[in-house]
Amino acid sequence: MSKRKEREERRREALRKKQRQEKKQSTKSFQEQQEVSSLNDIIASGAPAQGVNPLSLDQAAAGSYAGARTFEELPLSRYTKEALKQAGYVTLTAIQRAALPHALAGRDILGAAKTGSGKTLCFLIPVSWPSAIVPRIWLCADSYSVNR
Repeated sequence: MSKRKEREERRREALRKKQRQEKKQSTKSFQEQQEVSSLNDIIASGAPAQGVNPLSLDQAAAGSYAGARTFEELPLSRYTKEALKQAGYVTLTAIQRAALPHALAGRDILGAAKTGSGKTLCFLIPVSWPSAIVPRIWLCADSYSVNR
């Protein structure tokens, strides 16, 4: 085969590879969009009532994620749940149980807890969602804040 034909064949193969990758990415993006849409519905329908302290609930009510005791029970993406599990986060601390259900619902949160109790993780999980879900200003007792 001549060098010209070899170059042309390599170019075609590179183009086919790029097209396969784009198709795969497109499918993944569509699946992620469906998951986010589904999670938004769950968050909207299962949000705790304003002013309710999820720590006072014995267990999550049917259709609600308030009272969740593990990250697996929260309406989080599968990627978030996998990352939390890999990092060794399984059960929620008291501040996380109290704040995350309201935070996921897009409500303002003011929480105070000891250093090392999980406030930062409680802050980061909702902030990592698309801005349509959490368009609020976040404040924690340690003066963390993000304007969105």
